[in-house]
Amino acid sequence: MERGERGDERRRHRRVEARIYAVKFRVLTVPPPLEPEPYRMGEVINLSKGGMCFVTRYPVAAGQRMQYFVDSPSGQSGREGIARVVRIHGESDGIFVAVEFIT
Repeated sequence: MERGERGDERRRHRRVEARIYAVKFRVLTVPPPLEPEPYRMGEVINLSKGGMCFVTRYPVAAGQRMQYFVDSPSGQSGREGIARVVRIHGESDGIFVAVEFIT
């Protein structure tokens, strides 16, 4: 396991820089709304087998579940599934969102 810069983070999976990928996501709510949430866009910062970090301008909250699609720049099929927001951090250049993949 790796320790983060602050020494308090443990990672189970190796992360790779992935700024060439775009992510499309929408927050899932319970009960589901009559009209589904629109898809929002973000830029993947890093990606691992267990989750990803991306930056977006759309606010989300820790604990929310989301449906996501990560596009592949090579034209191959990307990754899609359900993720849970584990951490958010606002910066001047956007909102950094860390998610854990559920499916």
